[in-house]
Amino acid sequence: MVLCAHSGWEGERSRGSTALEDWPDSILYMTKNAAKERHLTADGRDVDLSKTRLDYDPESRRYTLRDDTVFTIDHLENDVATIEAMPQPPRSANAAWEAWPRKADGKRGVGQERVRKASDEWSARQPTGPHGGVTSG
Repeated sequence: MVLCAHSGWEGERSRGSTALEDWPDSILYMTKNAAKERHLTADGRDVDLSKTRLDYDPESRRYTLRDDTVFTIDHLENDVATIEAMPQPPRSANAAWEAWPRKADGKRGVGQERVRKASDEWSARQPTGPHGGVTSG
């Protein structure tokens, strides 16, 4: 199922109920800058596409990702390594989200669902004690 929602004048969030973004498998954002170039961004389950330029073919009326676009669908191993490099092991996906490194602009550069998946995978790889708890190293 595909649901389209307009982001409004500011482009910060979708218009309508906040429940629109509760359970989608992935969210795609198509934006246009002042030069009228269109870009695609995607975040969700097994999807992580940073802002990527789209080319428009007026003959076919289709958009395509630029040929020079390079992106990876599954960043799980790198994300687990990011969690392993944290000074304190996170006790939850929320703690991993709060501790996730930020870029120069102050943003994390990844979606919360992606961090949750990495946190779940990291936790699953940890040795457990006799009562099922994660043991500290």
